[in-house]
Amino acid sequence: MKLHLSAFLLVLGFVIAIPTTQAQEKAPASAAASKKSKTDLEKAMSTIGRANRQLKKQIADASKNASSLELVAKMREGAEASVKLIPAKAQDLPASERDAFTSKYQASMKDFLAGVAKLEADLKANNNAAAQVDLKNLNDQEKDGHKSYRRPEKE
Repeated sequence: MKLHLSAFLLVLGFVIAIPTTQAQEKAPASAAASKKSKTDLEKAMSTIGRANRQLKKQIADASKNASSLELVAKMREGAEASVKLIPAKAQDLPASERDAFTSKYQASMKDFLAGVAKLEADLKANNNAAAQVDLKNLNDQEKDGHKSYRRPEKE
């Protein structure tokens, strides 16, 4: 009787273990498949974001203005590329609203570029206090733009 019970428990263990190991093997593959590739706009915005994060850390230090100007150039590059692109959220809108949405987005990005130019001018003039205010304004503009033009993330 003990032998039958042990054999039964052994077989039961295998029956339970096989599906869970197969599920673990399939999970990473499905996670990689569900992670979508970035659009050109997302790549350009990532360039802006990386430069912005580094710039926040060093904007107050006038001795790092050369490095800060390089970061501002990266922000400008990303913003110039972004002006030419269309947010994915435009696809979610009715065709009658897409042109107006895209025009507003492009105008917003041009305003952002103007702010980047002002930031660059302040850094070249070694006016780091004004540059800090400019960067804060750009960050506020970024938050507003993301609320208006970014597609809501699905959970």
